[in-house]
Amino acid sequence: MAAKKLGRLVLALLVSAITAVVVVGSGGSIAWANAVGTSGSGAGTNIGDASVLTGTTNGSLTGTQAEDWYVVYPATIGGIVQLQITDTAPSTVCQGLFYSIYNTDGTGGTLASSPLGPGSPFEGPVSSAGSDRYYVEITPYGCSPTASKPLTYSVTVVSGGGGPVPDPTPATVSEGVSLSTAGSPLRGHMLYSEAGVTSDGEAWFQLAKSGKAPATIRLQDTTIDGSNGCGQIIARMYDGNGSTDGWIASAILSNNGAETLPPVTKAGQYYVEFYGDGCNPNTATTFTIEPEPTTAWNGTVAHPPVGKIKAGTSMGTVGAPLHGGTLYRGTPGTSSGQAWYQLIADASNATVRVEDTTVDGSNGCGQLIAQLDNPSGGAVSKAILGNNGAASLPTSGTGQYYLVFYGDGCTPNSATTFSIEPKPTSAWTIAPNRAAPHWKVTGSAATR
Repeated sequence: MAAKKLGRLVLALLVSAITAVVVVGSGGSIAWANAVGTSGSGAGTNIGDASVLTGTTNGSLTGTQAEDWYVVYPATIGGIVQLQITDTAPSTVCQGLFYSIYNTDGTGGTLASSPLGPGSPFEGPVSSAGSDRYYVEITPYGCSPTASKPLTYSVTVVSGGGGPVPDPTPATVSEGVSLSTAGSPLRGHMLYSEAGVTSDGEAWFQLAKSGKAPATIRLQDTTIDGSNGCGQIIARMYDGNGSTDGWIASAILSNNGAETLPPVTKAGQYYVEFYGDGCNPNTATTFTIEPEPTTAWNGTVAHPPVGKIKAGTSMGTVGAPLHGGTLYRGTPGTSSGQAWYQLIADASNATVRVEDTTVDGSNGCGQLIAQLDNPSGGAVSKAILGNNGAASLPTSGTGQYYLVFYGDGCTPNSATTFSIEPKPTSAWTIAPNRAAPHWKVTGSAATR
């Protein structure tokens, strides 16, 4: 995978006054046990399947590194919830248990964390501004409980719970290995459960926003502690031009961490990319995506028919004109290291969308240049495209144009790929198999 540099987010540890001992690991994150063991309760194994807790539950753990997960929904957003946690096992079984309480961001927002011995229950209030849920994690502390001598405990919501439980519809969608291979747009109020494993270690998704109302995307790293999945994953959100405009939001998620990306208001196409933070994701690396609300993420993405025209190696060897509303794919890995096409615009609103579809981690060029020329070879518009980058090239009026792709500081090979989509259909009406007259370009054309 191509190298990616991203400053680490600072995780604020909001520790309540009731905390007896806070255990802090390297990098400022709360240290917790890896989950290798079994649960004798109806608890979840991670933030994604945490059991909803409204009253009292009794649980048990076996194995040094087992962990149980619960989620409490407060009666009001950010409201106070009174919790009680009790180690009910005999002192001969375990030194104690270790509890952690988190806000809506899971391990990215610790509220309280402490060991707890038999006969010394924890009871106290927890709250976090803006939090619509609180997580409780229970693990063994200083012992290795067995099936014959399990670590038993109870967790009680004394007051403040019983709030509304989110009910997004479970779903899955095909993930792409790049911007151009992302599957169908994700829909609002759906919970997509995915794995980060792809041929290039990246997972790409697209969304289509409608209207001007704010829309959000909640992300969760549901990788189980102690599995061989990545310890952290990175998520980046892009607008319709992918990497060309840079990411508009990002998150670094540790196992059982969550984050809601800042709301977007502009209608249009968006992409979300996931990849391992210093590791190559496998099937054990999992996450969820929850776009909200339904009314905001319900746009459409056009799927134009795919055309095929052989690229020329120079301006003099181009094929028939490209047709509007059609998607063409190609590579500059030719004998000249260039790929040339011709187009004829008969409307002033004609544009050409170009995408660098080179897969990250391949041996293709890291950047491509796409340039739209007039018949005299003068540059009309130009874009420098990184892998998974896109741009729309404007025209300067009606007439004939030439489009050329070439490597930016590299010699392209067949792994360097791109796509072309002349837009709109009505602005490029010359049939693709008809010879193109050499019309004169109207308006002023920029020089190289």
